[in-house]
Amino acid sequence: MTRVSVVIVFLMFSAGLFGCSIGGDTTGDGEYIDGTYTGTGQGYGGEIRVLVEIANGQIQSVNIEEHSESEEIADPALDQIPSAIVEEQSTDVDNVSGATATSEGIKDAVEDSLEEAR
Repeated sequence: MTRVSVVIVFLMFSAGLFGCSIGGDTTGDGEYIDGTYTGTGQGYGGEIRVLVEIANGQIQSVNIEEHSESEEIADPALDQIPSAIVEEQSTDVDNVSGATATSEGIKDAVEDSLEEAR
């Protein structure tokens, strides 16, 4: 195999074109460092603070630590978005209808925490 072929195969492998990846991160944005990270995002009612636990390079849990959202409206997003992020190993999950700002705020807070974990 020529040097160029080896480089191309390595780049394809690194980009996940063979259906696999290097490291524990399944989002493709880089490997996460194990630990617990705090992040913040802007919801409809103010700042949303989350605690994200990373183990074995993957998102293990997302917990809402603090928020000022209207509970009746925001509860579905506060319940569903964190578990969807863990399940998908990504913040690219659907917003909860009727709680879009809260959904986006949670996802932004998780992204903020994942910046530290990279």
